Amino acid sequence: KTVAKIVDEPFHVFRGTAGLTAAGYVGGNVEDIIEEYFGKAQEWLENRKDPAANDPMKVAKWISTNGGIIAIDEIDKIAASKGTGKDVGGQAVQDRLLTFMEGEEVTITVPAPGNPRGAQVTIDTTHIQFILMGAFSPSGGGDKTGLSQAPLIDIIKARRGSGGSGMEGRADESNRIEEGNLYLYGKEEDFVKFGFKPEFVGRIMGYFAPLRQLGEQDLVRILTHVRGNPIAVEKARYSILGSERGEKGFDLTFTDGALKAIAKKASSKGTGARGLKTVLRQTLGEIGFLAPDMVGEYDEILIVEDIVDSEGVIITEGENKTFRKSGRQKLTVVSTPDEDSPDNDA
Repeated sequence: KTVAKIVDEPFHVFRGTAGLTAAGYVGGNVEDIIEEYFGKAQEWLENRKDPAANDPMKVAKWISTNGGIIAIDEIDKIAASKGTGKDVGGQAVQDRLLTFMEGEEVTITVPAPGNPRGAQVTIDTTHIQFILMGAFSPSGGGDKTGLSQAPLIDIIKARRGSGGSGMEGRADESNRIEEGNLYLYGKEEDFVKFGFKPEFVGRIMGYFAPLRQLGEQDLVRILTHVRGNPIAVEKARYSILGSERGEKGFDLTFTDGALKAIAKKASSKGTGARGLKTVLRQTLGEIGFLAPDMVGEYDEILIVEDIVDSEGVIITEGENKTFRKSGRQKLTVVSTPDEDSPDNDA
């Protein structure tokens, strides 16, 4: 998205990959990708006051000439399933998508002013930049039925040799790679074993960009520092509780131990940063239920590690009492500095 802004081109993320099927089966077609992108490109032209935006034929010609960027998410969902007997969303879809990405003329029907049936346009996909993304960790991987692939990270680990066999597996213990960084060592053969055709892997592998898994320290930073982070959202929400009654609300505070516990819990779920909001919501569940009735009596809420581990059970004993009264003294103005005083900024 950032690159698209820099080069000033339309950008679209296609998220329906899991629903793509081979011709003759119920489901989405590869052509759906370009249909969605057509609308995004048309909107992009409209924002630039380009008159071509009003003519579907001209929009199609613009895409054919200039391309743009399409990111196809969940590409791992079109890996061939093993043992099904049918290949609804596997190798046949890979073949079709490969042709689509390498460049072909695709005819689609798009909305057209004054034509309820829409207009047929032909788009050449040659100049479109495709980006393929995926987590490569299917649920139920490695089950006994053989219907689901093992997670890619397990395939890489097995190839490298967990018992020290092979040249790659004989690395010194001190240099053993953390599991979260194993994606950095993915090879063509790992993707083929995962369920991709060698032709498909060969087409994209030269531009393979692995990302390491998020660790607990990364999750703590996402939880507290990124724009619109979950902690900031909850702090803002609790600060206005009771405002309709003229009350102050709460100062919501998390200890370092609590933040680490939230990150650890989210990490254990294997959902990355997406799990942070879920864990935070569970942590504040009982507190959120009680807080509206506590406004005015208390003005601080302290979240400690024990609350996270017990999913929001209120701690009422000792120093870790959840609802607290502020110990901060109110400041009173004792004098007003003279405008010409050198200490006016104090």
